[in-house]
Amino acid sequence: MVDGQIINEMLIEQGYDPSHPDELSLRVEAQLVEIAKRGEYYLNDVAGATLDFDTDLIARQLLLAYARYAYSQRENLFSVEYQPDLLYLHVAYMKGDDTDAE
Repeated sequence: MVDGQIINEMLIEQGYDPSHPDELSLRVEAQLVEIAKRGEYYLNDVAGATLDFDTDLIARQLLLAYARYAYSQRENLFSVEYQPDLLYLHVAYMKGDDTDAE
């Protein structure tokens, strides 16, 4: 499950200060929560496992990248441009490797 810290990172990447919410940043936050849910589902599906975005840094970086693409309405390009990383994630979890260390 995606936590508030990841959402805050997404807000900061979009130029919003999560410590000083205003009406616009709250709307953006709501959008990012939905994007994060889609990204979490997508990456779990690619990995064939339930990812821990707090400890698996590769999965976390992919989720943040997914959010950037989706927020910019380029979600369809994410899987193309991140294909090698997604393949690595898939293979690592199929083999049962722990990707935390990288």
